Amino acid sequence: MPKIAKIAVVFPSKTSAADEKGLAKCFDAMLVAQKDIDGVLEEVGKTKPMPDPLEVDLKKRLKIATSRAAEMKDMAKDRKAGTLHSNPGKLSRLYDDLNSDVAQANWLEGGVGKALDDHFGDLVDKLETTLEASLPSGVTTKHFDFKGIMKAFREKNSKEHWAKYDENVKKLEKAVKKEADAVEREQALKAVGADKAFSTLKYAIRQKAVEAALKSDTETPTTLRTTLEDLLDKQRKPSKSQWASYLNLGAGGSYSLKSSGSFQGMAIHLTMSKDSWTSDADGKVTVTDSAQTIYENLLKVVDWKQLHATLEVSKNAADFPHVFLFAGVLGNDTRWEAARVLLNRDGKWVGDAQKAVAKELGKLETTLLSKIAEAKKQDGANVN
Repeated sequence: MPKIAKIAVVFPSKTSAADEKGLAKCFDAMLVAQKDIDGVLEEVGKTKPMPDPLEVDLKKRLKIATSRAAEMKDMAKDRKAGTLHSNPGKLSRLYDDLNSDVAQANWLEGGVGKALDDHFGDLVDKLETTLEASLPSGVTTKHFDFKGIMKAFREKNSKEHWAKYDENVKKLEKAVKKEADAVEREQALKAVGADKAFSTLKYAIRQKAVEAALKSDTETPTTLRTTLEDLLDKQRKPSKSQWASYLNLGAGGSYSLKSSGSFQGMAIHLTMSKDSWTSDADGKVTVTDSAQTIYENLLKVVDWKQLHATLEVSKNAADFPHVFLFAGVLGNDTRWEAARVLLNRDGKWVGDAQKAVAKELGKLETTLLSKIAEAKKQDGANVN
């Protein structure tokens, strides 16, 4: 409540019978001051809980107010009889005493807040310690604005004169728990993202999943783990085009031809077509298998569709003999003998030529197996 004012009427300088009217006016103003003082004391008395120091001061002021009321009651008789001038000394003393009581009442009312703050200060200190001790393992008051929350709690209760303390404590406990749970959840989600099990998952992909989980209201460490497992599984099973680019075998679905050495002045080239990939090559071959298994699961198709090496024995492609990646020289292939005759070479030529062509395939195989082994180390991250 606002501060009350001292007696508004100045005590008369003259106190004879002729000044009775002025004394009466002053007495009436003193009654107003007395009423205001009683009002302040009544309001202070409503303070719940009542701190001990405040209760002591209030009892003292109430006792004085009772004494003042008795004197004012007696003087009210003089006011009615028009004889206030008969005892101006007493009236003057009461005037001064009431002005003093106004000051004391204002001081008492103003001290309610401080008394309550002092009283509840220790309780809040203990509450703060209890809340800090209740935080989940790994969560500290430095992980969120705990000090700010406690400061706001103190200020709110002080402003309300601590009238809603118990109710506000429950709200505080919920607020702190909500913050702590959020921190604990964030830590748990980040811990899943940092798990060694996902260390080979591409960082950008992993972080995107973790950040999405942090922004989600429903994502949990368990669901995030499942998401990361799925992403890692996907990374471990590259698409055909990704394998093709990584292994330098064309665009994955198109025809590819490149030079690879020569024999007796005749060029050797390697041929890879869209039919040279297995049906599982597109997203079904996992880097968790052995390098040899991956190699075969990607490229071991029907013999005549396999990646193969070709010896350019003439200007006519129909004359070119082949050696296939897995099948070698096909049993029904007549081109090698035809090429020997065409080139007028001896019987030893076919074997030497086939070895030279197969050697180029061997070089390619070594390169492919090496790159596949590296892909295994990277869990497919460098393929994707």
